[in-house]
Formats: sequence, C-alpha cells, structure tokens
Amino acid sequence: MPGASEILPICDWVYFATTAKASGTVTADFVQEHQIIVRSVYNTDGQRIANVQHLTPGQRMLLVHGGPGEPYRALFSCTIGATAAPVSTPQHRFEAFSYIEESLHKQLREDGYDPDPVLGKFTGISITAVQDLRGSSKVIPRPLGSLNAIWHWDKVFVSADRT
Repeated sequence: MPGASEILPICDWVYFATTAKASGTVTADFVQEHQIIVRSVYNTDGQRIANVQHLTPGQRMLLVHGGPGEPYRALFSCTIGATAAPVSTPQHRFEAFSYIEESLHKQLREDGYDPDPVLGKFTGISITAVQDLRGSSKVIPRPLGSLNAIWHWDKVFVSADRT
C-alpha cells in the first residue's frame, strides 16, 4: 500500500463515491469482491449522469471515497473492463456499464442503493486490474461548483503533482 508521499497512479477518470449510499468500507469490500462499481447511468430527472457516456473499456479510473465534510481518499485504481452486454437503450449505449447480476440485488438494497431510475435495474462499471490504495493518506481534491461523481483526471489534478 502506498505511503503518504507516494504518487498516485495516473488515470483517465476519478470517481468520487460518497457515504450517501454505502460507507467507504462497504464500498471497498463490494468493489474488491465483485469487481464492479455500482453506478446508475441516469438521474431521477431521466438525464444521463455526467461523463458516463465517455467511459470506455481499457481506461483507468481512480475510485475515491469521502464527503460530506470528510476528505476524499483513494480506495482503488482500476481498469474499466469490457462487458459482453453493455447497457443500451434506444437513445444511448454505455460501453463501460453492465447490468448487475440479480443475486446481488438484495445486498445492494440493504447497502442503500437504488436501481437506475430510468432502467429500473442495477447498473455498474465492470473493472479489472484493481490496485488497492487504501493505505494512502493523500487527500483527493473534489472540483468545486458541481456535484458530478465522475471527473476527468485533468479536471481534478490540474498540475502533474499528485504527491
């Protein structure tokens, strides 16, 4: 596990998970066990969540957890995996997303998750090559002015300094 002064692995995206659903421990355990990040593709207004359409298999993602009032810290670095059956609607196709198997639905509901409000099913980002970063004490800055959960790396880390 990285130390406080170790550089984070460079990724394409930063995903800011919050305690609005599951705690950091529950989130980390679920991701590590099932190799999927639970995420709806639509919001309750029926609009796509910001940046979900830009995620593609093979890109790298830094999963961080924190807020409100708590700093964001790295949980994992991972690669977005390819899925045999991407989430698809007549209007959109989400290459990085898949439906989460039904055997996990009860656990997800117990952890406070809701199915995607438009699709009516649980969706998530399949991941591979998971690198555990929970030992890092580095605080990850969340960009101000928006509640977006998924940010492009360069919008979070404006400079090359990640120490």
